[in-house]
Amino acid sequence: MTSQRSTEHTRDSIKSTDSDNTILHKEILELYEKAAHEAGERNGLDSFASSSTKTSSSIVEVPLDDEAAGQDTNLVWWDGDNDPENPMNWPKWKKTLNLSVVFLLCFVSPFASSSFVPAILDIMAEFGTNNSYLAGFAVGVYVLGFAVGPLVIGPLSEVYGRVIMYHVCNSIFVLFNILCGFSYNLNFLAAMRFFAGVGGSHVFALAPATIADMVEPHRRGSMMALVAMGLQLGPAVGPIVGSYLNYAKGWAWIFFMIAIIGGVCMMAGLVVFSETYAPILLEREVRGLRERNGNEKFRSKLDTGIPHRKLFLTAMLRPLHMLLLSPNVFLVSLLTAVGYGYMYLMFSTFPAVFTTIYDWPSRSVGVVYLGTAVGNLLGICLGGITSDVIMKKRAAAADTKPENRLIPMIFLWPLVSIGLFIYGWGIEKEVHWFVPVLGTAVFGFGSMATILSASTYLVDAYTIHAASASAASVVFRSLLGGLVPLFAYKLYQGLGFGWGHSLLAFLALVLAPVPFFFYRYGERLRSRFRVSL
Repeated sequence: MTSQRSTEHTRDSIKSTDSDNTILHKEILELYEKAAHEAGERNGLDSFASSSTKTSSSIVEVPLDDEAAGQDTNLVWWDGDNDPENPMNWPKWKKTLNLSVVFLLCFVSPFASSSFVPAILDIMAEFGTNNSYLAGFAVGVYVLGFAVGPLVIGPLSEVYGRVIMYHVCNSIFVLFNILCGFSYNLNFLAAMRFFAGVGGSHVFALAPATIADMVEPHRRGSMMALVAMGLQLGPAVGPIVGSYLNYAKGWAWIFFMIAIIGGVCMMAGLVVFSETYAPILLEREVRGLRERNGNEKFRSKLDTGIPHRKLFLTAMLRPLHMLLLSPNVFLVSLLTAVGYGYMYLMFSTFPAVFTTIYDWPSRSVGVVYLGTAVGNLLGICLGGITSDVIMKKRAAAADTKPENRLIPMIFLWPLVSIGLFIYGWGIEKEVHWFVPVLGTAVFGFGSMATILSASTYLVDAYTIHAASASAASVVFRSLLGGLVPLFAYKLYQGLGFGWGHSLLAFLALVLAPVPFFFYRYGERLRSRFRVSL
Protein backbone atom coordinates (compact mmCIF):
# COMPACT_ATOMS: atom_id res chain seq x y z
CA MET A 1 0.00 0.00 0.00
CA THR A 2 1.04 3.58 -0.41
CA SER A 3 0.13 6.98 0.93
CA GLN A 4 1.50 8.83 -2.12
CA ARG A 5 -0.99 10.21 -4.61
CA SER A 6 -0.45 12.17 -7.85
CA THR A 7 -2.68 13.69 -10.47
CA GLU A 8 -3.02 11.71 -13.69
CA HIS A 9 -5.43 9.07 -14.73
CA THR A 10 -5.99 7.85 -18.27
CA ARG A 11 -9.34 7.65 -19.96
CA ASP A 12 -8.70 4.05 -20.96
CA SER A 13 -8.20 2.89 -17.39
CA ILE A 14 -11.48 4.46 -16.36
CA LYS A 15 -13.26 2.75 -19.23
CA SER A 16 -11.73 -0.59 -18.30
CA THR A 17 -13.74 -0.75 -15.07
CA ASP A 18 -17.18 -2.35 -14.85
CA SER A 19 -19.86 -0.20 -16.48
CA ASP A 20 -21.86 -0.16 -13.29
CA ASN A 21 -22.48 3.57 -13.26
CA THR A 22 -21.66 5.55 -16.38
CA ILE A 23 -22.53 8.85 -14.76
CA LEU A 24 -20.04 8.18 -11.98
CA HIS A 25 -17.37 7.33 -14.55
CA LYS A 26 -17.91 10.67 -16.29
CA GLU A 27 -17.59 12.49 -12.98
CA ILE A 28 -14.33 10.67 -12.24
CA LEU A 29 -12.99 11.55 -15.68
CA GLU A 30 -13.84 15.21 -15.20
CA LEU A 31 -12.13 15.27 -11.80
CA TYR A 32 -8.92 13.77 -13.08
CA GLU A 33 -8.83 15.82 -16.27
CA LYS A 34 -9.28 18.96 -14.19
CA ALA A 35 -6.58 17.90 -11.73
CA ALA A 36 -4.18 17.04 -14.54
CA HIS A 37 -4.80 20.37 -16.26
CA GLU A 38 -4.21 22.34 -13.06
CA ALA A 39 -1.04 20.41 -12.30
CA GLY A 40 0.20 20.80 -15.87
CA GLU A 41 1.42 17.25 -16.01
CA ARG A 42 0.27 13.86 -17.24
CA ASN A 43 2.33 11.42 -15.19
CA GLY A 44 0.81 10.09 -12.01
CA LEU A 45 -1.84 8.10 -10.30
CA ASP A 46 -0.23 5.02 -11.79
CA SER A 47 -1.22 2.81 -8.94
CA PHE A 48 -4.87 3.69 -9.20
CA ALA A 49 -4.94 3.58 -13.00
CA SER A 50 -3.31 0.20 -13.26
CA SER A 51 -5.26 -1.29 -10.40
CA SER A 52 -8.57 -0.44 -12.02
CA THR A 53 -8.20 -3.45 -14.20
CA LYS A 54 -6.78 -5.67 -11.50
CA THR A 55 -8.79 -4.87 -8.41
CA SER A 56 -12.49 -5.25 -7.85
CA SER A 57 -14.79 -2.48 -8.98
CA SER A 58 -15.89 -2.14 -5.37
CA ILE A 59 -12.82 0.08 -5.02
CA VAL A 60 -12.94 2.17 -8.16
CA GLU A 61 -16.65 2.84 -7.88
CA VAL A 62 -16.33 4.88 -4.69
CA PRO A 63 -16.93 8.56 -5.51
CA LEU A 64 -13.78 10.68 -5.25
CA ASP A 65 -13.69 14.15 -3.82
CA ASP A 66 -11.49 16.98 -5.03
CA GLU A 67 -8.85 16.22 -2.47
CA ALA A 68 -8.62 12.62 -3.71
CA ALA A 69 -8.21 13.90 -7.24
CA GLY A 70 -5.29 16.10 -6.28
CA GLN A 71 -1.98 15.50 -4.57
CA ASP A 72 -2.86 14.26 -1.11
CA THR A 73 0.05 12.41 0.47
CA ASN A 74 -2.12 11.36 3.42
CA LEU A 75 -4.44 9.18 1.35
CA VAL A 76 -3.72 5.45 1.69
CA TRP A 77 -4.29 3.22 -1.33
CA TRP A 78 -2.84 0.07 -2.89
CA ASP A 79 0.81 0.37 -3.84
CA GLY A 80 0.40 -0.29 -7.57
CA ASP A 81 -1.40 -3.06 -9.39
CA ASN A 82 0.86 -5.75 -7.88
CA ASP A 83 0.46 -4.83 -4.22
CA PRO A 84 0.59 -8.23 -2.43
CA GLU A 85 -1.70 -6.94 0.32
CA ASN A 86 -4.51 -6.53 -2.20
CA PRO A 87 -6.61 -9.74 -2.06
CA MET A 88 -6.85 -9.62 -5.85
CA ASN A 89 -3.09 -10.22 -5.94
CA TRP A 90 -2.87 -12.97 -3.36
CA PRO A 91 -0.99 -16.08 -4.51
CA LYS A 92 -3.11 -18.84 -5.97
CA TRP A 93 -2.55 -21.17 -3.01
CA LYS A 94 -3.86 -18.58 -0.55
CA LYS A 95 -6.98 -17.89 -2.58
CA THR A 96 -7.55 -21.63 -2.99
CA LEU A 97 -7.33 -22.29 0.74
CA ASN A 98 -9.77 -19.51 1.58
CA LEU A 99 -12.25 -20.50 -1.12
CA SER A 100 -12.02 -24.19 -0.18
CA VAL A 101 -13.19 -23.51 3.37
CA VAL A 102 -15.90 -21.18 2.03
CA PHE A 103 -17.06 -24.01 -0.24
CA LEU A 104 -17.24 -26.46 2.66
CA LEU A 105 -19.29 -24.01 4.72
CA CYS A 106 -21.59 -23.45 1.75
CA PHE A 107 -22.23 -27.19 1.67
CA VAL A 108 -22.68 -27.82 5.39
CA SER A 109 -25.15 -25.03 6.17
CA PRO A 110 -27.76 -25.91 3.50
CA PHE A 111 -27.08 -29.60 4.18
CA ALA A 112 -28.45 -29.00 7.68
CA SER A 113 -31.63 -27.47 6.27
CA SER A 114 -32.95 -30.70 4.78
CA SER A 115 -31.01 -33.60 6.30
CA PHE A 116 -33.58 -34.23 9.02
CA VAL A 117 -36.63 -34.05 6.72
CA PRO A 118 -36.83 -37.86 6.21
CA ALA A 119 -36.93 -38.28 10.00
CA ILE A 120 -39.81 -35.89 10.62
CA LEU A 121 -42.42 -38.69 10.86
CA ASP A 122 -40.30 -40.53 13.43
CA ILE A 123 -39.77 -37.32 15.39
CA MET A 124 -43.52 -36.65 15.44
CA ALA A 125 -44.15 -40.18 16.69
CA GLU A 126 -41.51 -39.89 19.43
CA PHE A 127 -42.91 -36.55 20.62
CA GLY A 128 -46.49 -37.83 20.44
CA THR A 129 -47.89 -35.21 18.06
CA ASN A 130 -49.75 -35.28 14.75
CA ASN A 131 -49.64 -31.53 14.19
CA SER A 132 -48.57 -31.37 10.54
CA TYR A 133 -48.35 -27.56 10.61
CA LEU A 134 -45.93 -27.57 13.54
CA ALA A 135 -43.90 -30.31 11.84
CA GLY A 136 -43.79 -28.26 8.65
CA PHE A 137 -42.72 -25.24 10.66
CA ALA A 138 -39.90 -27.22 12.28
CA VAL A 139 -38.69 -28.03 8.77
CA GLY A 140 -39.01 -24.51 7.38
CA VAL A 141 -37.95 -22.45 10.39
CA TYR A 142 -34.28 -23.19 9.72
CA VAL A 143 -34.63 -21.47 6.36
CA LEU A 144 -36.39 -18.56 8.06
CA GLY A 145 -33.15 -18.17 10.00
CA PHE A 146 -31.50 -17.69 6.60
CA ALA A 147 -33.84 -14.73 6.09
CA VAL A 148 -33.02 -13.02 9.39
CA GLY A 149 -29.28 -13.62 9.67
CA PRO A 150 -28.03 -11.87 6.51
CA LEU A 151 -29.80 -8.66 7.52
CA VAL A 152 -27.26 -8.35 10.33
CA ILE A 153 -24.34 -10.48 9.13
CA GLY A 154 -23.88 -8.82 5.74
CA PRO A 155 -23.81 -5.24 7.11
CA LEU A 156 -21.63 -6.22 10.06
CA SER A 157 -19.09 -7.69 7.65
CA GLU A 158 -18.94 -4.34 5.86
CA VAL A 159 -18.16 -2.61 9.17
CA TYR A 160 -15.93 -5.12 10.98
CA GLY A 161 -14.75 -7.39 8.18
CA ARG A 162 -15.58 -10.81 6.77
CA VAL A 163 -13.36 -13.03 8.94
CA ILE A 164 -14.76 -12.14 12.36
CA MET A 165 -18.29 -12.80 11.08
CA TYR A 166 -17.29 -16.21 9.75
CA HIS A 167 -15.90 -17.20 13.16
CA VAL A 168 -18.85 -15.93 15.22
CA CYS A 169 -21.48 -17.48 12.95
CA ASN A 170 -19.69 -20.83 12.75
CA SER A 171 -19.74 -21.00 16.56
CA ILE A 172 -23.48 -20.24 16.68
CA PHE A 173 -24.17 -22.86 14.01
CA VAL A 174 -22.34 -25.63 15.88
CA LEU A 175 -23.81 -24.78 19.30
CA PHE A 176 -27.45 -24.76 18.27
CA ASN A 177 -27.19 -27.91 16.17
CA ILE A 178 -25.92 -29.69 19.27
CA LEU A 179 -28.93 -28.37 21.19
CA CYS A 180 -31.23 -29.60 18.41
CA GLY A 181 -30.03 -33.14 19.14
CA PHE A 182 -31.22 -32.78 22.76
CA SER A 183 -34.71 -31.54 21.85
CA TYR A 184 -37.60 -32.85 23.94
CA ASN A 185 -40.52 -31.54 21.83
CA LEU A 186 -41.18 -29.95 18.46
CA ASN A 187 -41.41 -26.45 19.90
CA PHE A 188 -37.91 -26.62 21.35
CA LEU A 189 -36.58 -28.24 18.18
CA ALA A 190 -38.09 -25.46 16.04
CA ALA A 191 -36.55 -22.76 18.25
CA MET A 192 -33.08 -24.33 18.16
CA ARG A 193 -33.29 -24.85 14.40
CA PHE A 194 -34.12 -21.20 13.90
CA PHE A 195 -30.97 -20.05 15.70
CA ALA A 196 -28.90 -22.70 13.93
CA GLY A 197 -30.25 -21.28 10.67
CA VAL A 198 -29.26 -17.76 11.70
CA GLY A 199 -25.72 -18.99 12.35
CA GLY A 200 -25.61 -20.91 9.08
CA SER A 201 -26.97 -18.01 7.05
CA HIS A 202 -23.57 -16.32 6.95
CA VAL A 203 -22.61 -18.27 3.83
CA PHE A 204 -25.29 -16.53 1.78
CA ALA A 205 -24.11 -13.06 2.68
CA LEU A 206 -20.37 -13.62 3.03
CA ALA A 207 -19.48 -16.16 0.33
CA PRO A 208 -20.47 -13.97 -2.67
CA ALA A 209 -18.85 -10.98 -0.98
CA THR A 210 -15.62 -12.92 -0.41
CA ILE A 211 -15.55 -13.85 -4.09
CA ALA A 212 -16.11 -10.22 -5.08
CA ASP A 213 -13.21 -9.22 -2.80
CA MET A 214 -10.54 -11.40 -4.39
CA VAL A 215 -11.71 -12.75 -7.75
CA GLU A 216 -11.55 -10.77 -10.99
CA PRO A 217 -14.96 -10.02 -12.58
CA HIS A 218 -14.41 -12.26 -15.63
CA ARG A 219 -13.75 -15.26 -13.34
CA ARG A 220 -16.50 -14.69 -10.81
CA GLY A 221 -19.02 -16.79 -12.74
CA SER A 222 -16.98 -19.97 -12.32
CA MET A 223 -16.22 -19.20 -8.67
CA MET A 224 -19.88 -18.45 -7.96
CA ALA A 225 -20.70 -21.75 -9.64
CA LEU A 226 -18.37 -23.53 -7.21
CA VAL A 227 -20.01 -21.88 -4.22
CA ALA A 228 -23.48 -22.48 -5.66
CA MET A 229 -22.57 -26.15 -6.03
CA GLY A 230 -22.20 -26.38 -2.27
CA LEU A 231 -25.30 -24.30 -1.58
CA GLN A 232 -27.51 -26.49 -3.76
CA LEU A 233 -25.92 -29.91 -3.36
CA GLY A 234 -26.18 -29.53 0.42
CA PRO A 235 -29.99 -29.62 0.61
CA ALA A 236 -30.12 -32.30 -2.09
CA VAL A 237 -27.60 -34.65 -0.44
CA GLY A 238 -28.75 -33.96 3.13
CA PRO A 239 -31.90 -36.12 3.07
CA ILE A 240 -29.96 -39.04 1.58
CA VAL A 241 -27.53 -39.08 4.50
CA GLY A 242 -30.23 -38.17 7.01
CA SER A 243 -32.55 -41.02 6.04
CA TYR A 244 -29.88 -43.68 6.54
CA LEU A 245 -28.46 -42.11 9.70
CA ASN A 246 -31.95 -41.87 11.19
CA TYR A 247 -32.51 -45.55 10.44
CA ALA A 248 -29.13 -46.61 11.90
CA LYS A 249 -28.65 -44.27 14.88
CA GLY A 250 -31.81 -42.24 15.40
CA TRP A 251 -32.78 -38.69 14.46
CA ALA A 252 -30.67 -36.98 17.16
CA TRP A 253 -27.46 -38.17 15.49
CA ILE A 254 -28.38 -36.25 12.37
CA PHE A 255 -27.84 -33.04 14.32
CA PHE A 256 -24.76 -34.32 16.13
CA MET A 257 -23.22 -35.23 12.76
CA ILE A 258 -23.96 -31.72 11.45
CA ALA A 259 -22.33 -30.20 14.55
CA ILE A 260 -19.23 -32.37 14.10
CA ILE A 261 -18.83 -31.39 10.44
CA GLY A 262 -19.51 -27.75 11.30
CA GLY A 263 -16.89 -27.90 14.04
CA VAL A 264 -14.28 -29.19 11.61
CA CYS A 265 -15.08 -26.35 9.22
CA MET A 266 -14.91 -23.85 12.09
CA MET A 267 -11.43 -25.02 13.04
CA ALA A 268 -10.31 -24.91 9.41
CA GLY A 269 -11.57 -21.34 9.16
CA LEU A 270 -9.65 -20.30 12.26
CA VAL A 271 -6.46 -21.55 10.64
CA VAL A 272 -7.01 -20.54 7.01
CA PHE A 273 -9.17 -17.41 6.75
CA SER A 274 -7.59 -14.04 6.00
CA GLU A 275 -9.45 -10.75 5.77
CA THR A 276 -10.48 -9.89 2.19
CA TYR A 277 -12.56 -6.72 2.52
CA ALA A 278 -10.58 -3.80 1.03
CA PRO A 279 -11.89 -1.00 3.33
CA ILE A 280 -10.92 -3.02 6.42
CA LEU A 281 -7.45 -3.83 5.06
CA LEU A 282 -6.82 -0.21 4.12
CA GLU A 283 -8.05 0.98 7.51
CA ARG A 284 -5.60 -1.37 9.23
CA GLU A 285 -2.80 0.12 7.17
CA VAL A 286 -3.96 3.61 8.16
CA ARG A 287 -3.77 2.73 11.86
CA GLY A 288 -0.28 1.34 11.37
CA LEU A 289 0.89 4.47 9.56
CA ARG A 290 -0.55 6.71 12.26
CA GLU A 291 1.23 4.75 14.99
CA ARG A 292 4.55 4.69 13.16
CA ASN A 293 4.53 8.29 11.94
CA GLY A 294 2.43 10.06 14.56
CA ASN A 295 0.38 11.64 11.77
CA GLU A 296 -3.34 11.50 12.49
CA LYS A 297 -4.17 12.90 9.04
CA PHE A 298 -3.61 9.57 7.30
CA ARG A 299 -6.88 8.18 5.98
CA SER A 300 -8.01 5.39 3.70
CA LYS A 301 -9.01 6.18 0.15
CA LEU A 302 -12.26 4.34 0.97
CA ASP A 303 -12.88 6.13 4.27
CA THR A 304 -16.35 7.66 4.21
CA GLY A 305 -15.79 9.67 7.37
CA ILE A 306 -18.97 8.23 8.89
CA PRO A 307 -18.77 7.08 12.56
CA HIS A 308 -18.90 3.30 13.03
CA ARG A 309 -22.24 3.38 14.85
CA LYS A 310 -23.93 5.31 12.08
CA LEU A 311 -22.16 3.21 9.47
CA PHE A 312 -23.44 0.04 11.14
CA LEU A 313 -27.03 1.28 11.33
CA THR A 314 -26.86 2.42 7.73
CA ALA A 315 -25.41 -0.91 6.65
CA MET A 316 -28.17 -2.80 8.48
CA LEU A 317 -30.84 -0.88 6.61
CA ARG A 318 -29.11 -1.22 3.25
CA PRO A 319 -30.29 -4.78 2.39
CA LEU A 320 -33.95 -3.88 3.00
CA HIS A 321 -33.45 -0.58 1.21
CA MET A 322 -32.02 -2.40 -1.80
CA LEU A 323 -34.73 -5.06 -1.75
CA LEU A 324 -37.66 -2.67 -1.47
CA LEU A 325 -36.45 0.31 -3.51
CA SER A 326 -34.30 -1.23 -6.23
CA PRO A 327 -36.38 -2.94 -8.93
CA ASN A 328 -33.28 -4.80 -10.12
CA VAL A 329 -32.66 -6.40 -6.74
CA PHE A 330 -36.34 -7.03 -5.99
CA LEU A 331 -37.46 -8.70 -9.21
CA VAL A 332 -34.28 -10.67 -9.87
CA SER A 333 -34.42 -11.88 -6.27
CA LEU A 334 -38.09 -12.77 -6.74
CA LEU A 335 -37.17 -15.38 -9.33
CA THR A 336 -34.61 -16.98 -7.03
CA ALA A 337 -37.11 -16.83 -4.15
CA VAL A 338 -39.77 -18.64 -6.17
CA GLY A 339 -37.30 -21.32 -7.25
CA TYR A 340 -36.03 -21.74 -3.69
CA GLY A 341 -39.51 -21.88 -2.18
CA TYR A 342 -40.68 -24.42 -4.72
CA MET A 343 -37.64 -26.58 -4.00
CA TYR A 344 -38.43 -26.85 -0.30
CA LEU A 345 -42.10 -27.39 -1.11
CA MET A 346 -41.14 -30.38 -3.25
CA PHE A 347 -38.75 -31.63 -0.58
CA SER A 348 -41.56 -31.63 1.98
CA THR A 349 -43.66 -33.92 -0.27
CA PHE A 350 -41.03 -36.59 -0.95
CA PRO A 351 -41.38 -38.68 2.26
CA ALA A 352 -45.19 -38.94 2.07
CA VAL A 353 -45.36 -39.41 -1.71
CA PHE A 354 -42.78 -42.16 -2.04
CA THR A 355 -43.73 -44.09 1.10
CA THR A 356 -47.47 -44.11 0.33
CA ILE A 357 -47.85 -43.99 -3.46
CA TYR A 358 -44.73 -46.01 -4.34
CA ASP A 359 -44.46 -48.05 -1.08
CA TRP A 360 -40.78 -47.26 -0.50
CA PRO A 361 -39.29 -47.93 2.94
CA SER A 362 -38.54 -44.69 4.81
CA ARG A 363 -34.78 -45.33 4.77
CA SER A 364 -34.80 -45.34 0.94
CA VAL A 365 -36.67 -42.06 0.47
CA GLY A 366 -33.41 -40.12 0.51
CA VAL A 367 -32.56 -41.56 -2.91
CA VAL A 368 -35.35 -39.43 -4.43
CA TYR A 369 -33.36 -36.30 -3.65
CA LEU A 370 -30.66 -37.43 -6.07
CA GLY A 371 -32.83 -36.19 -8.93
CA THR A 372 -32.67 -32.63 -7.64
CA ALA A 373 -28.97 -33.06 -6.86
CA VAL A 374 -28.14 -34.11 -10.42
CA GLY A 375 -30.22 -31.27 -11.87
CA ASN A 376 -28.57 -28.77 -9.55
CA LEU A 377 -25.10 -29.99 -10.47
CA LEU A 378 -25.80 -29.69 -14.20
CA GLY A 379 -27.31 -26.25 -13.69
CA ILE A 380 -24.24 -25.12 -11.78
CA CYS A 381 -21.72 -26.45 -14.30
CA LEU A 382 -23.46 -25.40 -17.50
CA GLY A 383 -24.84 -22.18 -16.03
CA GLY A 384 -21.47 -21.06 -14.68
CA ILE A 385 -19.56 -21.94 -17.85
CA THR A 386 -22.14 -20.30 -20.10
CA SER A 387 -22.20 -17.15 -17.98
CA ASP A 388 -18.42 -16.69 -18.12
CA VAL A 389 -18.26 -17.41 -21.87
CA ILE A 390 -20.93 -14.78 -22.52
CA MET A 391 -19.16 -12.23 -20.33
CA LYS A 392 -15.83 -12.77 -22.11
CA LYS A 393 -17.37 -12.45 -25.56
CA ARG A 394 -19.27 -9.32 -24.60
CA ALA A 395 -16.19 -7.82 -22.93
CA ALA A 396 -14.26 -8.35 -26.18
CA ALA A 397 -16.90 -6.18 -27.83
CA ALA A 398 -16.49 -3.48 -25.11
CA ASP A 399 -19.78 -4.52 -23.45
CA THR A 400 -19.04 -5.25 -19.79
CA LYS A 401 -22.41 -4.48 -18.23
CA PRO A 402 -23.37 -6.91 -15.42
CA GLU A 403 -26.78 -7.50 -17.07
CA ASN A 404 -25.06 -9.90 -19.47
CA ARG A 405 -25.12 -12.34 -16.57
CA LEU A 406 -28.90 -12.59 -16.99
CA ILE A 407 -28.81 -14.03 -20.51
CA PRO A 408 -28.79 -17.71 -19.38
CA MET A 409 -31.83 -17.02 -17.17
CA ILE A 410 -33.87 -16.00 -20.20
CA PHE A 411 -33.66 -19.51 -21.63
CA LEU A 412 -33.37 -21.67 -18.51
CA TRP A 413 -36.05 -20.27 -16.18
CA PRO A 414 -38.92 -21.99 -18.15
CA LEU A 415 -37.38 -25.35 -17.17
CA VAL A 416 -38.68 -24.70 -13.65
CA SER A 417 -42.27 -24.89 -14.93
CA ILE A 418 -41.53 -27.91 -17.13
CA GLY A 419 -40.04 -29.80 -14.19
CA LEU A 420 -43.04 -28.99 -11.99
CA PHE A 421 -45.46 -30.28 -14.65
CA ILE A 422 -43.54 -33.56 -15.01
CA TYR A 423 -43.24 -34.12 -11.25
CA GLY A 424 -46.85 -33.22 -10.40
CA TRP A 425 -48.60 -35.20 -13.12
CA GLY A 426 -46.20 -38.12 -12.79
CA ILE A 427 -47.33 -38.51 -9.19
CA GLU A 428 -50.98 -37.81 -9.99
CA LYS A 429 -51.09 -40.59 -12.60
CA GLU A 430 -48.89 -42.88 -10.47
CA VAL A 431 -46.54 -43.63 -13.36
CA HIS A 432 -43.12 -45.20 -12.80
CA TRP A 433 -41.15 -43.46 -10.04
CA PHE A 434 -38.45 -42.45 -12.53
CA VAL A 435 -40.80 -39.91 -14.18
CA PRO A 436 -41.37 -37.68 -11.12
CA VAL A 437 -37.68 -37.99 -10.21
CA LEU A 438 -36.84 -36.85 -13.75
CA GLY A 439 -39.15 -33.89 -13.17
CA THR A 440 -37.21 -32.93 -10.05
CA ALA A 441 -33.96 -33.05 -12.08
CA VAL A 442 -35.36 -30.75 -14.77
CA PHE A 443 -36.65 -28.41 -12.08
CA GLY A 444 -33.32 -28.46 -10.28
CA PHE A 445 -31.44 -27.62 -13.46
CA GLY A 446 -33.59 -24.58 -14.24
CA SER A 447 -33.80 -23.24 -10.69
CA MET A 448 -30.10 -23.71 -9.96
CA ALA A 449 -28.95 -22.03 -13.19
CA THR A 450 -31.28 -19.13 -12.37
CA ILE A 451 -30.08 -18.75 -8.78
CA LEU A 452 -26.46 -18.84 -9.95
CA SER A 453 -26.97 -16.23 -12.67
CA ALA A 454 -28.92 -13.96 -10.35
CA SER A 455 -26.36 -14.21 -7.53
CA THR A 456 -23.44 -13.45 -9.85
CA TYR A 457 -25.35 -10.56 -11.39
CA LEU A 458 -25.96 -8.95 -8.00
CA VAL A 459 -22.29 -9.31 -7.07
CA ASP A 460 -21.13 -7.73 -10.34
CA ALA A 461 -23.74 -4.96 -10.30
CA TYR A 462 -23.33 -3.92 -6.66
CA THR A 463 -19.72 -4.84 -5.92
CA ILE A 464 -18.94 -2.51 -3.00
CA HIS A 465 -22.24 -3.53 -1.40
CA ALA A 466 -22.08 -7.14 -2.61
CA ALA A 467 -22.75 -8.51 0.89
CA SER A 468 -25.84 -6.32 1.30
CA ALA A 469 -27.16 -7.14 -2.18
CA SER A 470 -26.65 -10.84 -1.53
CA ALA A 471 -28.29 -10.48 1.87
CA ALA A 472 -31.32 -8.79 0.31
CA SER A 473 -31.73 -11.65 -2.16
CA VAL A 474 -31.24 -14.31 0.50
CA VAL A 475 -33.81 -12.68 2.79
CA PHE A 476 -36.42 -12.81 0.06
CA ARG A 477 -35.84 -16.40 -1.04
CA SER A 478 -35.42 -17.68 2.51
CA LEU A 479 -38.78 -16.22 3.52
CA LEU A 480 -40.46 -18.13 0.73
CA GLY A 481 -38.34 -21.21 1.37
CA GLY A 482 -39.40 -21.21 5.02
CA LEU A 483 -43.06 -20.31 4.59
CA VAL A 484 -44.14 -22.09 1.40
CA PRO A 485 -43.86 -25.63 2.85
CA LEU A 486 -46.42 -24.65 5.50
CA PHE A 487 -49.07 -24.44 2.79
CA ALA A 488 -48.19 -27.70 1.05
CA TYR A 489 -50.84 -29.73 2.89
CA LYS A 490 -53.68 -27.34 1.99
CA LEU A 491 -52.48 -26.96 -1.60
CA TYR A 492 -52.40 -30.66 -2.37
CA GLN A 493 -55.51 -31.42 -0.35
CA GLY A 494 -57.48 -28.94 -2.44
CA LEU A 495 -55.99 -29.43 -5.90
CA GLY A 496 -54.12 -32.71 -5.83
CA PHE A 497 -50.54 -33.17 -6.95
CA GLY A 498 -51.23 -32.66 -10.66
CA TRP A 499 -53.14 -29.38 -10.61
CA GLY A 500 -51.33 -28.19 -7.48
CA HIS A 501 -47.98 -28.30 -9.25
CA SER A 502 -49.58 -26.95 -12.42
CA LEU A 503 -50.66 -23.86 -10.50
CA LEU A 504 -47.09 -23.39 -9.27
CA ALA A 505 -45.77 -23.87 -12.81
CA PHE A 506 -48.13 -21.25 -14.25
CA LEU A 507 -47.06 -18.74 -11.60
CA ALA A 508 -43.43 -19.38 -12.54
CA LEU A 509 -44.21 -18.78 -16.23
CA VAL A 510 -45.65 -15.37 -15.37
CA LEU A 511 -42.16 -14.37 -14.23
CA ALA A 512 -40.44 -15.63 -17.40
CA PRO A 513 -40.11 -12.13 -19.01
CA VAL A 514 -38.25 -10.71 -15.99
CA PRO A 515 -34.69 -11.73 -17.04
CA PHE A 516 -35.14 -10.34 -20.57
CA PHE A 517 -36.59 -7.09 -19.24
CA PHE A 518 -33.60 -6.45 -16.98
CA TYR A 519 -31.14 -7.55 -19.63
CA ARG A 520 -32.52 -4.75 -21.83
CA TYR A 521 -33.24 -2.05 -19.25
CA GLY A 522 -31.38 -3.11 -16.08
CA GLU A 523 -28.40 -0.76 -16.48
CA ARG A 524 -30.70 2.21 -16.97
CA LEU A 525 -32.74 1.28 -13.91
CA ARG A 526 -29.62 0.89 -11.76
CA SER A 527 -28.56 4.39 -12.71
CA ARG A 528 -31.97 5.71 -11.77
CA PHE A 529 -32.42 3.73 -8.53
CA ARG A 530 -28.99 4.05 -6.93
CA VAL A 531 -28.02 2.73 -3.52
CA SER A 532 -27.96 5.96 -1.56
CA LEU A 533 -27.60 4.62 1.98
